[in-house]
Amino acid sequence: MKIQRKIEIMSICSILLAVLVIAVLCTMESATSLKKQDQSSVDGLLVMVAQSLQDDLTHLQSAADTLASNQEMAQAVQREDLAVIRRLAKSTMTTFQIPVVTITNDKAVTLARGHSEKTGDKQDSASIMDALAAGKSSSGMEHGNLTGYSMRAAAPITLGGRIIGAISVGNSYIQEHTLVDRIKKVLGAECTIFDGNTRVSTSLKNAGGERNVGTTLDNDTIVRTVLKEGRTYTGENVIQGKNYVTGYSPLKDAEGNLNGMLFLGVNTDQVSALIMKQITLASVSGILVVIVVSLISRRIITGIIRPIGVTSALLGEVSNGNLTVESKAETKDEFGAMAESLGNMINGIRTIVGSLSNGIEVMSQTTNEIARSAVHQRSGAESMAAAMTELSASIDQVSVNATSSLSQLEAALEATNQGNAAGDATKKAMDDITTTTGKIAVAIGVIQEIANQTNLLSLNAAIEAAKAGEQGKGFAVVAEEVRKLADRSAMSAKEIAQYNIDARESVQRGGEMVTATVALLEKIKASLDQFTVQTRESVTATQEQAKTGAEVAKQVDSSVNESTSIASATQEMSSLAAQLQQQVQSRFKLA
Repeated sequence: MKIQRKIEIMSICSILLAVLVIAVLCTMESATSLKKQDQSSVDGLLVMVAQSLQDDLTHLQSAADTLASNQEMAQAVQREDLAVIRRLAKSTMTTFQIPVVTITNDKAVTLARGHSEKTGDKQDSASIMDALAAGKSSSGMEHGNLTGYSMRAAAPITLGGRIIGAISVGNSYIQEHTLVDRIKKVLGAECTIFDGNTRVSTSLKNAGGERNVGTTLDNDTIVRTVLKEGRTYTGENVIQGKNYVTGYSPLKDAEGNLNGMLFLGVNTDQVSALIMKQITLASVSGILVVIVVSLISRRIITGIIRPIGVTSALLGEVSNGNLTVESKAETKDEFGAMAESLGNMINGIRTIVGSLSNGIEVMSQTTNEIARSAVHQRSGAESMAAAMTELSASIDQVSVNATSSLSQLEAALEATNQGNAAGDATKKAMDDITTTTGKIAVAIGVIQEIANQTNLLSLNAAIEAAKAGEQGKGFAVVAEEVRKLADRSAMSAKEIAQYNIDARESVQRGGEMVTATVALLEKIKASLDQFTVQTRESVTATQEQAKTGAEVAKQVDSSVNESTSIASATQEMSSLAAQLQQQVQSRFKLA
């Protein structure tokens, strides 16, 4: 049988079991629903009975109003004609089918009764008091002097606009248990009338056939809900050993005061018995279905577990490294196909493990070669690292020397700038000397002119002295001396002029030399500026080379470390390959 078919059968059994569970749940839900229906039916019956009681009160009120409005009755009450009063009372009882009629005077004293010969007693019911005091008709549940707790209605008797008495009508259904028995017969529900919380009429009877009247209700919740709060109470209760769905509604007197309760109860034992019967039937059916499903499931599960056990044992052998086992199909279902596939898988694993063993051996040889190459590579990298270290040191030294040269060049450039400034100052001083020599030449020209004038004056003086004769000899001597002095002054002026010319020429030649020197210093400064720029660039390049050399050296060191790691890793890989080959050979049994 195919596994799919087995699973279908188990699914059908599971569905049957689920249907049975649903049926049980539905039965329980039906029981709950029936209880709710019983509760709802009790609520409806309470409303129905309450309306029936209200109809009875309305009927009683109609009878009281009709009799009270009878003028013959009013005149008979005024005359206290008891015979007429009784006759009219009995006539009303017959007409309205009521068992109780009471007539009082305006003092609430009984004048006559249609249902009894008793007279003269005092009436104190709320309906009669309202009729005599307020002149209004009213009805409700009240206590009669003869009938006890019963339904009563009262109306005022008036004559000439004055209240002269009252009519009170009622029934004896409660005391005679007629009302509760009628309700039980018509509605099929137990009924009890409470005066306060005391049972005064009930359809419930004990084992001896006696009614449970005169007893009190001791359920505080019901008493509080109905008699104090004026609300209807419904719930489940056990009465005389039987289960009831019960309802309690309040009863009121003519003034609306709560003074009693109406009870209705529906026996749920039959419904409970029916529900238990259904649950029992469903349970028995469920047990039978569970037994059948268990037997079928056991047979099916056995057919599934056995191939699984064989497959598990086979897989255990494979997990232990035994690849010589064979897996063959024993059935024609999916487990047979799985066993055949497992056999193919074992054959494939056997082939793969064999290939793996050969591949591991080749990998071991290859990793050994890689390890040797890594060792050689590490040696070369170490040599390169040493060379790069030396190169980096040389570049650092060059960088230091270039930096020193740059400092010297900058000092020379500064000296050149200072020489250039000194040359400019010297040239300016020589220009000032040239200007001064020019002024000196002008002054010498003036001196020569003065000497020439003096010589001319001395000559004129000598002539005049000669003309003066003997008296002019002294003056002639003086004139001669002045002339000589003028000649010497003129000669000295010529010599000074010549010296000034020579000095001016020397200053001019010095200025030309200073100008040439300044020009040369400018060229030197320009060359030094260019050489300084080149030197700075050389220093910068040397520093970059030094930094690059350091990075290269670091990378070479890293390469050496990596080469060392590769060599170590390949050695470990070779060792692992050897261990793996050994484990494969020792772990798996291939033949």
